Amino acid sequence: MLQSALQLVALRRLPWSRFHYARWQAWLAIASIATLMGFDPGLRVELFGTQSVPAPAWGVAMAYSWVCSLASVWIGVGFLRWWMQRGGRWDGQGDLFNLLVAAELVMNMLLSGWAAASMPMVWTVPMALYALWVICNALSGAIPQASRAYSLGGLLLATMLQLCACVLVWAVTKMLLSVPGLVVLPGLT
Repeated sequence: MLQSALQLVALRRLPWSRFHYARWQAWLAIASIATLMGFDPGLRVELFGTQSVPAPAWGVAMAYSWVCSLASVWIGVGFLRWWMQRGGRWDGQGDLFNLLVAAELVMNMLLSGWAAASMPMVWTVPMALYALWVICNALSGAIPQASRAYSLGGLLLATMLQLCACVLVWAVTKMLLSVPGLVVLPGLT
């Protein structure tokens, strides 16, 4: 999987056969990215209003990161499966889940690592845009009937849905944290 992921970052177009690897590898990659995202100090500021939080708050930030990541994967794969099958562009054969995880792996690890290291947005925004291009290129490479522009359109719509899901998870988390006695985090009261 890692070799395919690195080739996708280099914008190589790979056939479906390159994405036939064990599903546990894809889930391990998602778990790694979600865990790395949980260490983002910006996430702790968004959830708790401060970067320095007690140990139980780290668990809440990590849980938020995992739930948001799993919701994003589920929504992204589901939407793109539907989008790519529209108009007979794709027959549904091939492992779209593994393709998307491989396409996102390297760039998301870099983006999550940079966010955890508090890198400025001036560095992360171009990298995020390149990550979108990597995924578009991977989709159009595996599905020749889907152009890069069509793939980009589907990816942008899926990203908007994923962002809405993450905002919903954030709002529920903030609401649960504000209920007195429901989640007690020493040092944040």
